[in-house]
Parts: sequence; structure tokens; C-alpha cells
Amino acid sequence: MVQKGLIYSLLTGLLTGSYALMIILFDQLFKGIGHAGPIYFSVLFFLVIVFVFDPLKKRVQLLIDRILFKGRYDYQKTLMALSNAMSSMLKLDEFMGKILRALTEVMYLDWGYVMLVGEKGDAFQLHSQMGMRSKAKSLSIEKSSPLVQEMGLRKREVTRYNVAEWSSTCSHPSVLKEHFTSLGGTVIIPMLFKGEINGLLVLGNKKSGDLFTSEDLQLLRTLANQCAISIENAKAYQLIEDLNVNLEKMVEERTQELKRALEEKEKAQDLLIRSESLASVGALVAGVAHELNNPLASVSSLIQSAVETMEGLPRAALVESGHGAEDAEETIDDLKFSLKELNRAKDIVASLLGISRQTQEYTEPVSINDVCKDALKVLYNQYKGTGIEMVEAYAKSLPVIRGNFANLGQVCLNIMNNAIQVVDSREGKIVIKTEYDENRSVVIFECSDNGPGIPQEVMKDMFKPFFTTKEVGKGTGLGLYISHEIVRRHNGNIFARNNTQGGATFRVELPVTL
Repeated sequence: MVQKGLIYSLLTGLLTGSYALMIILFDQLFKGIGHAGPIYFSVLFFLVIVFVFDPLKKRVQLLIDRILFKGRYDYQKTLMALSNAMSSMLKLDEFMGKILRALTEVMYLDWGYVMLVGEKGDAFQLHSQMGMRSKAKSLSIEKSSPLVQEMGLRKREVTRYNVAEWSSTCSHPSVLKEHFTSLGGTVIIPMLFKGEINGLLVLGNKKSGDLFTSEDLQLLRTLANQCAISIENAKAYQLIEDLNVNLEKMVEERTQELKRALEEKEKAQDLLIRSESLASVGALVAGVAHELNNPLASVSSLIQSAVETMEGLPRAALVESGHGAEDAEETIDDLKFSLKELNRAKDIVASLLGISRQTQEYTEPVSINDVCKDALKVLYNQYKGTGIEMVEAYAKSLPVIRGNFANLGQVCLNIMNNAIQVVDSREGKIVIKTEYDENRSVVIFECSDNGPGIPQEVMKDMFKPFFTTKEVGKGTGLGLYISHEIVRRHNGNIFARNNTQGGATFRVELPVTL
């Protein structure tokens, strides 16, 4: 006000002096030429003022206004430019940076920063800054702060010059001053949207040392309100972008879920079909067991009678019948072995029935070595004369386990039979091995071969029911499944792996529970 008053007083004096000087000059001029009439002088003076002084006065006034109020005109242009920019910018970081940069340049500010609502929504935190204000990075102010509350009630800015006035009417004056000081600004302008503060514009001092004028504050209020609208527009735009991205992601995830659901449905249907098939097999096994038990019992009875009869005959009678004593003993041994195998057949049929019913009929002390040896006797006719080398490596002093001899014999029989079928009949080699792991108290049975090995795609399905790689009519896909179930019911584990030197190894681990 002082500057404007002095300049306008000086201009008024200069203009008044100029008018007086012109009057004196014209008066002397007319006197010198002998025309002192008031009419000529008045008309000429009027024309000079109209065509010379009035335009000159306007030009001087315009020049002085541009010098005194240069900032105001720049502010108007800046406001228009920023308004256009904010209407076209949809990214929050972009237009907040542009606003701060324009304000600090036009108003010649030391620094400025913007605080927006944080993720939790309970405080304002630093979002963008311009100029030297290093401590601003750690600044934050709660929404419940007396300073924020007062700005929300008054709907206007707080400055270094009116903070004392605000404090006098505030319920917590010391806290208000403390929070204002902590932000470090000369002017703090609230960004109002629908009556609520959604951001704070904090500005430092002018580099020239001038104060913020009423025109400055009016511009800042208008700019802050436009910023508040732009902030909400940017948030809405960002929300829509996030929704689009999330929607695409959700659609993709949902599609994957539907695919998994369809796969699970197919698996469930497959398991249902297999369950029904197993139920049918169980019913068939029950009928077969009933039909086989009678002939097996009859044959067993006849062989038992023949063995008892031959063992009751004296050696002389056997010699007279034309058979040597050694032949007679061998015949008796063969009959005893046949009787034993018939009993095993009965047990196997019973075990199939037990598996179909998911029950365990009985347990007994079982030696895995004996189980392996008996299984090899049953399979002897399949590999004799083929060139397959059968290597037996049984552990000595192997502890017995508690289990079902016939069921475990079926496991060994299935594994060994598969090995015989996959190895080369001329160069095939099968190693039957047993051992005892004292640390885990586990008896181990292994069957290794030098065949082609097990493909990875087969490895994961080989213990499933009805899964087989054999041709139709040569395999049911139940052998390994039944073996797996028998081992599981003995609380053991069965594994399969490919050997590094070729071929595959099946490993059965059974706990010692005696």
C-alpha cells in the first residue's frame, strides 16, 4: 500500500506539473505571436489534451499497472494455464508436480509441498514437493488436528500472520500453533471438496521477501479448490484403471478356477467309475472265491490223502512197485509242495476278497525272506529256460514282521512278475534283495531289473486302479494297485524309481511291530 501510494502520488504530481507547464507554454506562445484570445487558446488546449495527453496518460497508467501488478496478470494467465492442464491430466503425480512447479516459479517461492490423505485415511501425508524442504519427507498431520479442524470450519487458509488470531478462538491454541510450526509453511491452504478437506497446499516464503497479498491468497484459494476437484477426478480415474486391471486378473483367475473345477469334476467322475468298477470286481471276486473254494478243497483233500498213504507205506512196498526209494521221496515232496500251493491259492482268493471288502482277516509272524522264496517258486516256470538271471540277496537274521503271509506273497509275486515281463529274455537280470534298517526298525524288500525303466508320465499313475501300459487282454491294471493297498494296510510304504544305470527298482518298507 505504501509503495502504491507513493508511486501514484508521484505520478499525480508529475501529471499536474505537466498540465501546468503546458498551460504556461501555450500562454507564452500565443502572447508572443500576438494572439491572446481565450477562444483560440481554449480550443487548441482542448485538442492537445484529447489527442496527446489522454492517450499518453493511459499508456503511462498501463505501464505503471504492469510494473506494480505484474504478478496479478501472470497469476491470471497461470490460473488459466493450470486449469486447462488439470482438466486434461488424469494422473495425480503429474498434475500435482506441475502445479507446485508453476507456483514456485510464478510467485518466486522458496519451496512448496502438497499433503494428501494417506492409505489409512486418518492423516495427511506428503505427496509432492518442490524446492528445498528436506524435512517435509517425514511430515504428517492427523485429520483430528486442531489446525485441520479450524481450516475445515473456516473454509480458508491459515498464514503466519493470522495463526495467532485463530489460536485465540481455538480450544487447543498451543497445539494449533505447534502443528502449524511443524509444517513449516508461511501459508497453508486447504483443498476443499464437498465441504471436506482432501489435501493441504503448504507454501514457503517468497524469494523477494514480499508478503502474500490479497490477490495472491485469492488465486491460491481458487487454485486449491480446482486442485481438490482434480484430485478426486484422478482418484476416480486410478480406481477405474485398477478395476480394469483387477477385472482382467479376476477374469483370468476365474477362468483358471473353472478349468480346475472341470478337471476336478472329470477326476471325480473317473474315481466314481473306478469305484463302481471296483465294487463290481469285489462282487465278482466273492463269486469266484465261492466257486473256487470247493474244487480247491477237493483237490487239496485228495493230495493230502495221497501223501498220507505214500508216507504210510513201507519202503519195501515202494521198491516192489517199481519205483526207487529216492523217486518215492521226491514224489512225496512234490505232492507236499502242490498241497502247499493249493492252500496258497485258497489264501490268495481269500485275500482278494478281503481287499475288495477293505478288511484284514488275520495277522501272523512273517519272514520276508520266506515270502520272496515262495514267490520265486511260483514264478519259476515263467523264467526258467529264458536266459533271465535271477539273483537272490537275502539278509541274514532278518527280523519277522506282523502281517498276512498270503497278502505279502501276492505283493512280491506281482512285483517280480512285472520285472520278468519287462526285461530282455536273453540278457535280463533281476535282483531280489532284503535288508533291515535298524534306525527306523523297518524290513525292506527290493526288486531291481535292467529293463527299459519307467516313463515319468507313467510313474505318477502306476499305483492307480485299472491303470496299465500293457495291451488289451494282457493286463487288468490291478496288480500294483492291490499291492499298494496291501502294503498300506500293513502300515508300510511302496516306492518305484529308475536306476541310474538303467532299469527300475521297486522298494517295499514294512515296519517291525513284534
